[in-house]
Amino acid sequence: MEELLANLRPDRVPAAMGGAILDASYAATEPDLIARLHQLNLPILIDPQSLRFAHPRFLATRALTELPYAPPAALESDISRADIQRLVLGALKFQDRFAPAMYVVPALPFDKPLGVGAEIYRRIHETAAEFNGSEVRRRPLLAIAPPGTQVLRSPYALLGRLANLGYSAIYMQPLEFDPRRDSVERLASYITFMRCAAEYELPVFAGRVGAFGLPLLALGAHAFDSGLMQREGFSLSSLQRTPSAKSKKSGGGRRRSVYFPLFMMSIPASDARRLLRTRSLKSRFVCNLGKCRFDHQAQWEEAKSHFMHSRIHEVNSIKNAPTQEMKLETVARLLVSGIEHADASNRVLEAAGVPTIKAEHLRRWLAVLQRVAGRRHGWKLAS
Repeated sequence: MEELLANLRPDRVPAAMGGAILDASYAATEPDLIARLHQLNLPILIDPQSLRFAHPRFLATRALTELPYAPPAALESDISRADIQRLVLGALKFQDRFAPAMYVVPALPFDKPLGVGAEIYRRIHETAAEFNGSEVRRRPLLAIAPPGTQVLRSPYALLGRLANLGYSAIYMQPLEFDPRRDSVERLASYITFMRCAAEYELPVFAGRVGAFGLPLLALGAHAFDSGLMQREGFSLSSLQRTPSAKSKKSGGGRRRSVYFPLFMMSIPASDARRLLRTRSLKSRFVCNLGKCRFDHQAQWEEAKSHFMHSRIHEVNSIKNAPTQEMKLETVARLLVSGIEHADASNRVLEAAGVPTIKAEHLRRWLAVLQRVAGRRHGWKLAS
């Protein structure tokens, strides 16, 4: 992020770059980055990472235990009123230090429509609304919506507990969500939840959705976080799992990847180079934006810069469409084009005896769009 912001000027910040959301543990150690974001007049949000506090596993992560509002033990169903007040007030005071555009109110997992978890969710958000303007400087409130599978299918169970509390928006973060692998039914449930939020006049910030944020924008999402080719899904259970002995021994970090707008996903850099060096495929994927215009190798040598100007171009193509109908048509064309390019590329790769590109998510996303937008649209693949 620092590298991407280094050469920006306040009057040259792309409109599609609506702001930045940072984990609290990161914000605590990077004051210079936050100062740079403010210098560029980019709104910031701080994720309090409170979902992690619901399981003892967070105690093994120093960055979390050093947060000033981190509890001494996991917050479970017997959480007291004092514990709730301490969590909420601590998280709001911590965020206030960084002058955020909104307070992101902490939340604990909301996995069942009724019961203790639902009551705790209500109490936390009532407490935050009470403290806003009295115990901390008044700012707009952003509620995290962390539904489990049952609540994702019963959106009013969560949304009804925010009614009449003065919240400005919700940050949608299902406890388990992987847009590239989830079923059509699950993705459709996400969109239904988002549309129900509109009934409460709660704009939706879609968290950790990767390129699935593009269809969500066309369907009415206020914004989505892009993740710089990382964090394109979320699994609370995997964060709570104790690492196996094998994973502890494994070295290295994240593998290098390159974003391919046609596929709406990032692929390993080695696969990207193979595609861009295959004579019959290269012209399909060469980027004509930013530095990539002058050197196609910039697509993998400066992968994050390539990702950002590609994502800005994608967002603008949707936001600039004057009607929702045209936004949906824009996304549908992107999906249909991506499917056809992926199929054509895989035929060449199969003939060469090398691994193919797995882009099945494009078909699922198109199916979701067809389902939720109605049968009046005729988005079809070429025969």
